[in-house]
Amino acid sequence: MKTLAEEMLPANFLLQQGIYIQTCSHIELAIWHIMMIAENFDYRDQASFNRFLHLKLNTWPLIKSFKVAARRCPPHVAIRIHLLAREIQEGLLSRNAVAHGAWHLDRATDQLRVEHYFKFGNNKPPDYRHLVEPISEREVRSSVEAADRLLREAVQIRELIETFKLNIGELKTSFVGKTL
Repeated sequence: MKTLAEEMLPANFLLQQGIYIQTCSHIELAIWHIMMIAENFDYRDQASFNRFLHLKLNTWPLIKSFKVAARRCPPHVAIRIHLLAREIQEGLLSRNAVAHGAWHLDRATDQLRVEHYFKFGNNKPPDYRHLVEPISEREVRSSVEAADRLLREAVQIRELIETFKLNIGELKTSFVGKTL
């Protein structure tokens, strides 16, 4: 007889979910760093830090500001920023379902399922939508692999923009391994 925890979610899924959520968190951190480097952020200026920190706390404005920061980058980097931003935006609903959805193992079908509510737009009254979906192990693996690819791209872009800003004498700080 299975315990309630075993009926809810398999351990391997929980591991993959944790990897996915942490990878997405690191993607957001990397694009925040890219944005600050592109904007010549100086972490010693408290008002500037507060403005940038506010962006870090909400994903949609962070992505919007990330795209705007591409204007301060060389064209080959700006293109990569826009492509990365588009992919991140396209995956936000899935990311939110993984992070905030109620996951369970459907006893009748032995499938993983997620249930979540989303708010779309700024309509009054709000446009709420309900998601109840089965998710295959293949989809879970594919999502983890896609997030890993996006993180690698974000890290490469961060390195490119740091090098570019360093070469033109505008780099005020490196964010890699720095406690702000």
